[in-house]
Amino acid sequence: MTAVDVSPIHAQRTSRGRYYTHPTTGLEYPSVTTILSNFGSPEGLKIWAAREAAEYAIRHRDHWAGLPEEDARLLISDAHRRASKNAMGRGSAVHRIAEAIANGDPVDTLDRDRYPGYATAIENWFAEHKPTVVHVEATIWNTTAKYAGSADLHFKWKGGRTINVLDWKTSKRYGPEMAAQLAAYANATELTTRTSHTPIDAPTVKKGYVVKLAEDGTWEMREANLVAGRKLFAAAQQIHDLHSITATFTEPAIRPALNDPLADAQQALRARIERIRAENIDAFADLAACWPADVVTPKQGGPLTLEHCRRLATLLDGIEARYEISF
Repeated sequence: MTAVDVSPIHAQRTSRGRYYTHPTTGLEYPSVTTILSNFGSPEGLKIWAAREAAEYAIRHRDHWAGLPEEDARLLISDAHRRASKNAMGRGSAVHRIAEAIANGDPVDTLDRDRYPGYATAIENWFAEHKPTVVHVEATIWNTTAKYAGSADLHFKWKGGRTINVLDWKTSKRYGPEMAAQLAAYANATELTTRTSHTPIDAPTVKKGYVVKLAEDGTWEMREANLVAGRKLFAAAQQIHDLHSITATFTEPAIRPALNDPLADAQQALRARIERIRAENIDAFADLAACWPADVVTPKQGGPLTLEHCRRLATLLDGIEARYEISF
């Protein structure tokens, strides 16, 4: 049999990350994982990339030893990109396997042959716990907090009455962003499924779990601290919103035409916002919190109008006065 498509419903990849389009309102929402990507440490990524290059050079000397120096250097330095691509492919296959098992469907033969240990681990988890499956790969929406995502599994423990949310992982570590991810799923206001694109009220979720799967067929499960996760996700959302505000006025560069009032106003606002960001990060955060909900940002699309510029100028007047920022 052929593999089923487990791509998130209503989602599309953009230069800003993954965004979901609400099936009823048409509004765009950033994905939970896009918001949480702000947790990534550039320094940590550099360390990881260096480690991948070093491990490849040690373990696969026969791959590069006979190559010209420049070719060998490129092969080794690209090790982290190959590792990242392989991890994405593995993750997609494991989610296809998990979805098939949760739905009681046959697992794709190619996926099982390539990742037998992960398939066994998922089957063992289901065999041991015998949960009641509520939703599989449901798209969750929070139309108040303005985000969306794809939850791997909503379920009830055997004999239980409350609903929980679970996320399958193949990474070797647990991180705080995992609790934030599950907390975001648990705090959804709406839900759509693969078979019904009409939003329904999201269920009340009591607990969240991460199940880490291993190639040897074993699994390990931990309960997430959803209270702490909510705080972490809220912080990540604020950072994401700050980035969105900055992008509103910096991409693309504005080149006003002669005697163009709208372009002049946009250029002035951009300069003031950049000044606030450079001088006082608390003022910049305050600006993000007070940003008018009906004024467009890149994730919503559409141009600014003169009325928008006037309102933003008034907002900036207050921020500059409050934090004594001169312009």
